[in-house]
Amino acid sequence: MSDTQAKAIDRSVWRNALGLVGGNTLAELLGVLVQAQLIRILGPAGLGPLSQAQAASEIADGIGAFGLNQVGPVIGVQHRDRLGAFMGSVLCVRVTVTVSIFLLVCALAPLFKSTDPGLVRLAAVTLLLAPFEATATIPYFIHQENWRIAWLPGLTTLLHAGLLLLTLAFGGKLAWVLLSALVTRVVHVSALWLLVSRRYQLRLSVDRELVRKLLTIAPQAAWLDAVVIAYSRASYFVLDGLGPGVIGLYALADRITAPILRLSGAFSASALPKFAELGHAADVRGVTGFYLRNVRRVALTLIGLGALLALGLPVVVRTWFADYAGSLPIVFVLYLGVFCMAVNQLTSSCLNGLGHFGWVAIIATINLGVYFIGVSLWVGPHAAVGAAVATTVMEGVNMAMQLGLLTFTLRRLHAGAAT
Repeated sequence: MSDTQAKAIDRSVWRNALGLVGGNTLAELLGVLVQAQLIRILGPAGLGPLSQAQAASEIADGIGAFGLNQVGPVIGVQHRDRLGAFMGSVLCVRVTVTVSIFLLVCALAPLFKSTDPGLVRLAAVTLLLAPFEATATIPYFIHQENWRIAWLPGLTTLLHAGLLLLTLAFGGKLAWVLLSALVTRVVHVSALWLLVSRRYQLRLSVDRELVRKLLTIAPQAAWLDAVVIAYSRASYFVLDGLGPGVIGLYALADRITAPILRLSGAFSASALPKFAELGHAADVRGVTGFYLRNVRRVALTLIGLGALLALGLPVVVRTWFADYAGSLPIVFVLYLGVFCMAVNQLTSSCLNGLGHFGWVAIIATINLGVYFIGVSLWVGPHAAVGAAVATTVMEGVNMAMQLGLLTFTLRRLHAGAAT
């Protein structure tokens, strides 16, 4: 691959990623003031149950995706000429799995100690929209055109901010907060389908062979998605017996670091189709160069953001959110884990693009064991800080294993290309 081709690939992926980042950043900025007011009104004891209900929905969402967030772009690259059939097949599989998971969440809702079952069920309703949202974005990812809809998250978040202001005016009840999120998601998904239908003019259909292919390949990635989302949200349930206030302190730390992780996730998601294209073309040098260039950029960006966070966050929290001062050590421990997570996202995209869903799933399963060992050691004496330590140690181990697997894979591919 020539330098010109490499630069062209980087530009297309970064433009697509920056489109996602720009829209998400605008969304974060529009909502941050209202969210801050909501957090102050709820306090740790109110934020805890709200975040636990949302975490249950996010875990269900990750399981309901059935690995198609990873598998979809990889297979979709090979079916650009029949994208309508591919999208229809993906939607068919995802809706079937998602409805089953939604019913399961509703049945398990009474098991939570810190959150009313009704809140868990209400948060889970948004799960039913996930298949339609994810399927609608497939053409944009495959064609590297997410920048075309970069404005949409900001616009719908503006709607969400307005709805949240109304809920605050009526006392900030948790059920109304969740309903505002549900209404916003409905508007977002509806607008997304309108835009994709106008842009690509696709006729959806279900292809049995494609469904069979998805059901054959997806389970490995489905296990990976389920494990990753489970341990990324497990702290909300590990801390369940310690009370809503402790969960609330962890929730604030998680909400502070989550936007940073979403930014790195946007790039990893944009990079996945390119890794798949380069892997499908057996361009080993292209895969290696693309990965090394961009993992360095991601790492340097996160180091800079971490320095800004360390300088400014203590002042903000102690000045305006004194009730959450106990979140500060959790934030800084968790940020180290976020750094590792960001590197892991890009590494996983590379490995998945090369078709190694099974190996990545095995590593994720080992990490789940590492996490629960850490939880058993540190949550008892250190509560929410211990949960953050367990997450960070797990992600560090994850990074070491994934980098080892990627190094081995690329060396083997280079050796095969040389022969």
